[in-house]
Parts: sequence; structure tokens; C-alpha cells
Amino acid sequence: MSIPDTLSVNGENFKLVKTRAVAPVSIYKSNNSFLRLGKPELITGEISLQKDLLKAGVPVPEILEHGTIGDNVFYIEESIGEHSFTEIFSRDFTEGGQITTRSFTGFLKIIGKFANAQLSTTRINIKKNFYDGIYADTLKRELPSIAGKIDIALGKVEDRLAAFPILFTHGDLNPSNIMQNGVIDFENAFNGYAGYDLATCILHIFLFPKSKRYELYRSYQPNESQINEYMRVIDGIYEKNKLPAPSKHLDDFMIGRVIWSAAGMNKEPLIQEWRFAMLKEVLSKYIDNEPVIDIIKNFPEK
Repeated sequence: MSIPDTLSVNGENFKLVKTRAVAPVSIYKSNNSFLRLGKPELITGEISLQKDLLKAGVPVPEILEHGTIGDNVFYIEESIGEHSFTEIFSRDFTEGGQITTRSFTGFLKIIGKFANAQLSTTRINIKKNFYDGIYADTLKRELPSIAGKIDIALGKVEDRLAAFPILFTHGDLNPSNIMQNGVIDFENAFNGYAGYDLATCILHIFLFPKSKRYELYRSYQPNESQINEYMRVIDGIYEKNKLPAPSKHLDDFMIGRVIWSAAGMNKEPLIQEWRFAMLKEVLSKYIDNEPVIDIIKNFPEK
């Protein structure tokens, strides 16, 4: 079945927004809701996961309706905001050169809700584990010369994060997937370490170069004060739950995110080359027990 540009369900008209490259699902928008359409094996799994997340109190959209269209399955979910925080932060940066206090406060509100609820998702079963979820094997095939270093680094990550429980992990938590009233897009979900989503979310933007000559580039960035405020919020939630402070393990969490960000980027060769170079330096430093966060934040561009 070809993917139509428009759909009508019970008199409500939906217009195609995009079709995801990973786990191909087509996303449509109406005035007040979104419709997701795809193969039954994809959509039924997403519906089940979203219902589980709602029960756990994770701030995700309510499912309003689901059904079939031809050979495909769809579900309709409520809209939880017109703009993602990437759009909001990018607008702030264009207009004033920094993320405004108002925008960042709104972002922290959703992050706090997500952080608290995520800690109750240890019983939500996702098939992929942490190693698979960050596409480590994909990257090892793409860069066989450093496959050994990847395994050594991930062995250290596993040892250092052993005190964190394994739970539902969004896998691509970043301001593009955080709306004004909740979190969307769970196609990258896996079982991972508590704190991984949250610690890497605020630093995700540093995995994009600033220059617009790259296929993807940095349209905003938080300042150090905002990063510190963000981590204080996360650390406070984890300390209340008698868990280690994620801020003490930023290097460990970001190893996973750097691996994830470098894998499968062959369609964007310029940023792929840049991320490969960052990965190689970060892995070497991490294996030698040297800090890596400043390298990630300030990695040079050609």
C-alpha cells in the first residue's frame, strides 16, 4: 500500500508530516491530534508501550483511537504541544543568542516529570538491551579498526553504571522529542541504565557541529549555568530515590550516546566523518581514564 498524503478518519482530516526512517511509520497531523500509520508489528508494539508508559505516569500523549487502514494499523494520539523544545530553543537563540529562562523552565518541568516516572518503568519489557540499543555492533562493522576499543570502553561503562537499575529507556531523548506538555517518538526504545536518557539529553546538542556546511548542525546550545541547573534537578530526583547522582557519571553515559550518534550515518557523510573523529578521540581518552565531556563540548570542526 502506498502512503497517501492525506487521510480522513471519522470525519477528521490528517495531513502527512513525515515517514520515519527508523522503524518506518508515517506520521499525520490534524488540528488537535496526530495519527501514526504503519505495519501491524510496529504499530501494535508502539500502542502497547505507550499504554504501559501512561500507566507509569510518563508524560506521553493519550491514545484516542486505533484501527486498521488496508494492511496497515493506525493509532491517533492527542497533541501535547505545537512546538518541540528544539524549535523553541532555536528560536530563542536566533532572537537573543541564548535559551531564555522561561523556555528552559518549561523544559525542566517536563524533564522532571519524565525523570520521576521513568524510575517506575523497570517492569516494562523492551526486547533491545543497552548494547543493541546504542547500535554498538553496527558501529563495529563500520569501524572494524576500533571494534576492540568499543568493547573495552563499553566494558568500563557496564562496570561503572552497575549501581543504576535497568529500565525503559527512550533511546533518543532530546529536545526535538520533548514537546511543551510531554515526550514523543519511542521507536528507539531499549532497556538501559537509569540516568542514560536524562544525562545525555542536555548534552545531545554538542554531538552536532556549529557550521552549517554539515548536513546537520547545532541550532542552539545551553550555557554552563543551564547545564548545571538541569543536572541539579536530575541529581535531586535520583538522590531522593537513593540512587547515584547521574552528574557523577556523565562521561560513562556519554560514551553510549557518542557511539549511538556515530552509527548508521552513511547518508550524511560530512557529519559522519566528524562524529567518527570525535568517537575515536573520546574512546581513547575514556579508556585511559581521562575526562571526555569537555572534548565533546568543544570538538573542533574542519
